[in-house]
Amino acid sequence: MIVKKQTIYYILSILIILISTFSYEAHVYNDYYVYFQIVISGLILFTTFIFLKYETDLKKEVNSTFSKQFYIWIIFMLMICNTLMGNFIYHYNNLSSVFNVILIVICAVFEFYILPSICNKYDKIENKICNIFIFLCFLFSIISLLIKFENGYFLSYRLVQVRNASIFYDPNFAAMILGTGFILNIKNDFNTNKLKKIIYGITIGFAVFLTGSRGTLLAIVTAIFIYIFVYKKIKIFKKILLVLIFLVFVFFGMKFLNSIDFFRTYQGSNKRLEMWSFTIKCILKNPIVGYGYQSVTTFLHINNFTNASTHNSYVDYAFSYGILCFILFIYLIISTLITALKNKNEKNDKYIMTTLFAIINANTILYSFGGVGISSFLFTFFLGLLNYKLRDSKWEVNNEKT
Repeated sequence: MIVKKQTIYYILSILIILISTFSYEAHVYNDYYVYFQIVISGLILFTTFIFLKYETDLKKEVNSTFSKQFYIWIIFMLMICNTLMGNFIYHYNNLSSVFNVILIVICAVFEFYILPSICNKYDKIENKICNIFIFLCFLFSIISLLIKFENGYFLSYRLVQVRNASIFYDPNFAAMILGTGFILNIKNDFNTNKLKKIIYGITIGFAVFLTGSRGTLLAIVTAIFIYIFVYKKIKIFKKILLVLIFLVFVFFGMKFLNSIDFFRTYQGSNKRLEMWSFTIKCILKNPIVGYGYQSVTTFLHINNFTNASTHNSYVDYAFSYGILCFILFIYLIISTLITALKNKNEKNDKYIMTTLFAIINANTILYSFGGVGISSFLFTFFLGLLNYKLRDSKWEVNNEKT
C-alpha cells in the first residue's frame, strides 16, 4: 500500500510541476492559461483528498503544526475577508475573486504543509521534483540557445522585443523560471554528478542572461553573495579574499553588461517606480482592509497604466490584503529564513538559496503565497520544506533534552 501511495503522489506531483510550468508556454498562455489553472487546482484538490483519506498520522501532524502557527490562520482569514470587503467597498474586483482567493488558500495549505509532509515520508518525491524541474530548465535553455543561434527564430518560438524567452510568452517569466532552476542546481544534493551539474549550470545560466532580465540577474548574484558570505562557515581570511574576488568579478561583469546595453538604461524603470509610488499612496489611504485579490489590475488600468500588476510582489500583496496581512506574510518569510540560516543544515542549502532568490526577485516580478504558477508553487513549497525540516530539528532537540 505504501508503494502504491508513493507512486500516486509521485505521478500527481510531477503532473502538477509539468502542467504548471507549461502553462506559461507562449501558445498556451494567451488562450488556455485559465484552463491550465483549473487542471492544476483540480490535481491539488485530488492529492489533498487522498492525503486526508489515507494519511491519518500525517494529517494529525499537519493539523498540529498548523494550529501552533496561528498567525498563518490570520493571514489566510485576512486574505479572504479583505477580498470580500474590498469587493463590496471599492469594486475593483468581483465575487469570483473571493472564490479564487479561497482556492489560493487551499493551494497554499497544500504547498506549505501537506506536500512537505508527504515528501518527508516518501523522500523520493522531493528528489524527483527537484531533478525534473532542473532538467526542464535545461531543456528550455537549449531551446533558448537554438533561438539565439538560429537568428532569433526556432520552430514557432522567436525573440520577444529582442529578448529571449525560450518557449515562454514573456522574457521576465522565462528568467524567473530558469533562475529558479539555476539556483536550485547549484546545491542540488540529489544529483551527485558534478560534470552534469556544471553543464546544466552553464547552459541555464547563459539562458538567463539571454532573457535580459535585470531583476533576475541581480537576484541570482545577491542570493549567492548572501549564501556564501553570511551563511557558509568560512574563515574570515577566506571570506575577505572571496569578497575581493567577487567584487572584481562583479565590476568587470557589470562593465561588460553595460557595454552590450544589457541594463537598458534608456528604458529607466519601465514606469515601475511610478506604479509603485502611486500604488503605495493608495495603500496608505486604506491600510487596514486592502482592496482585495485581483484588484491591482483594475486599479492600474483605471489610472492609465497598461500593466496587470505593479511588477512587485510586496506592493501587490499589501494593496490586495492590507498592511496587517502584509506584515504577517513578511514575518512568515523572514522568521523561517532566519531560523534556517541559523540552523546551518546542508540538506536545507538548496531551499535557502532558492528562497533567497525568490525573496529578492519578488521586487521586480510577481510571486504569490500559494497559487498554481510554477514559481509561486515552488516558492511556497520550498518555504514549506524549510518550515517542516526546521520544525523537525526543533522537535529532535527537545527530545534530546528530555
